[in-house]
Amino acid sequence: MACPLTFAPSEKELKIVDIQGGEKAKTKLLERGIYIGEHLYMNKKNCGKIILKVRDSKYIIGCGLANKIIVEEV
Repeated sequence: MACPLTFAPSEKELKIVDIQGGEKAKTKLLERGIYIGEHLYMNKKNCGKIILKVRDSKYIIGCGLANKIIVEEV
């Protein structure tokens, strides 16, 4: 079942099924290698920030941007 990244379970492998939002948000995510079909691992949610691992890189994003990433468990 697909849901925004902010509602997804921590410490699970997730697959991005959609990215909602405007071109600015999509560009910001694409620059980090976060795109539809990519697998990611969400380490934890902490104080309004989310730590993601995408391939060999780690990113910290805010909840606003995370709400635009629609994921499902793999």
